Amino acid sequence: MEKYLIWYCSELEAGSEWNKDIQSNFDDSDIICFMISPNFMKTKYIHEHEIARAFKLKEEKPSLKIVPIVLDFCRWTTDNNNLGQFTGLPYTAKPIVDFDNENMAWYIVEECLRIMIEKDLNPKGDDFYREHLPADVLKIYQRIVEGKVDKKG
Repeated sequence: MEKYLIWYCSELEAGSEWNKDIQSNFDDSDIICFMISPNFMKTKYIHEHEIARAFKLKEEKPSLKIVPIVLDFCRWTTDNNNLGQFTGLPYTAKPIVDFDNENMAWYIVEECLRIMIEKDLNPKGDDFYREHLPADVLKIYQRIVEGKVDKKG
């Protein structure tokens, strides 16, 4: 059984060289997930150091996967280092906050990431979902397409 190392910036220790630690973990990554929110998109450090670094690494290591996970409504496509060129999660980059049941959204994210890791695939488009998602997740996918998982206005 393969082991996976998962690292979050919240694991930074007091007194550590935080920027150096972040960059080092980026360099060692096979998958980089960005949690997209208005605050994330407003943070200069994230654009200049994290997103820019991820794009540089992607050029150096084409197998690197960059996954935007859309938490809330915001403009997350940009002119420079456009995260919009990567398939966002949950499906159709529907923000997690827009799901009537946010646990459902996180389940989709979890399953897509699991498939990416286990099968070394990128979630891309309808064919990917139909061919690779487990039956229960595929049913949720269909409900998303039909607009049946939205929060009630």
